[in-house]
Amino acid sequence: MIKKFLTKYFEIPDNFYRFENRYLIIATMGGIGYVKKAPGTVASFIALIFYVLLFYIGSSVVVIATVLFTIVGLYVCEKCWTPENPDPKYIVIDELAGQGIALLLVGHSIILAIVAFLVFRLLDITKPWIIKSSETSFKGGTSIMIDDILAGFFTLIIVLVISIFVR
Repeated sequence: MIKKFLTKYFEIPDNFYRFENRYLIIATMGGIGYVKKAPGTVASFIALIFYVLLFYIGSSVVVIATVLFTIVGLYVCEKCWTPENPDPKYIVIDELAGQGIALLLVGHSIILAIVAFLVFRLLDITKPWIIKSSETSFKGGTSIMIDDILAGFFTLIIVLVISIFVR
């Protein structure tokens, strides 16, 4: 039953869950990046749920987790980067880091969290000029992470402005 579900919705390579694939396992968030449709959106949604739950532990935990995932993401993306496929869709740890940045100021507001998710996805998918140009300005694993980090920061600013006007 589980194998049927995985086959229907995921394209996980054979023998994926092996020690030698440890960096790729982390970079794909345990294989989430191999979902057949919209892996970045799925990973961002999972990140949204994760960070919203972390807010109930404390805001400082969200900050620590975001910093940690950004550092780990930069490291594993460097290990997974290849010139033949410089920004593969299946690497989604960048969404985890970027979504965390986008959510840093939402606190316990579910509405602001949803707005941050939607704005982040819009910026990550459309890649306005400064975000798009950042991908080519960096090499290696940083080029995978930087567009989502910037999308996260721009989302953070937009959500901050929205929250000021709403209050």
